[in-house]
Amino acid sequence: MQKPGSGVITTTQDVDRLEFDWGKIHFLSEPAVTGAKGFSFGVVELAEGKGHARHNHPGAEEIIYVVSGEGEQMVDDRPPVKVSAGSSIYIPADIYHSTLNTGAETLKPSWSIHRPDRNDCCAIYPAARSSRRTEGSCQGQCQFRKRYAVTLTGLVSAICEICVVYPFFRL
Repeated sequence: MQKPGSGVITTTQDVDRLEFDWGKIHFLSEPAVTGAKGFSFGVVELAEGKGHARHNHPGAEEIIYVVSGEGEQMVDDRPPVKVSAGSSIYIPADIYHSTLNTGAETLKPSWSIHRPDRNDCCAIYPAARSSRRTEGSCQGQCQFRKRYAVTLTGLVSAICEICVVYPFFRL
């Protein structure tokens, strides 16, 4: 990680990542990592033939940009459409969506989630509030962390994403 002036430059090697049977999520910019306010940014690596579960972000818009690979993007429970390197997908707040890798290589979409009034996990993922005793702090209480004994320092958004997409991790 580099901090030129008041900015921050991160790489996928600088930040924690979450690994699933379908791929990896890297949280490159969020309040705990870069101090960003109003949005989070990262990249997903979807393994061949794999995808992530249908989910939404209450009150938060998302933009997905496909860096490399080929896949299908479902938005608003409509039939999926083909996407590939160079595709940009806008997802309005509250809309359900999912991504599936249909290509022969890793699909790498980057994403940015925007909520102008707040960017903590309780604001973007309110369904995860039930999994915490203290708003804005899941540390030590996330069932994903307990079950897989992973370190999620600074990944408040990631913990909440897990609780929303995979409700069985909630307390």
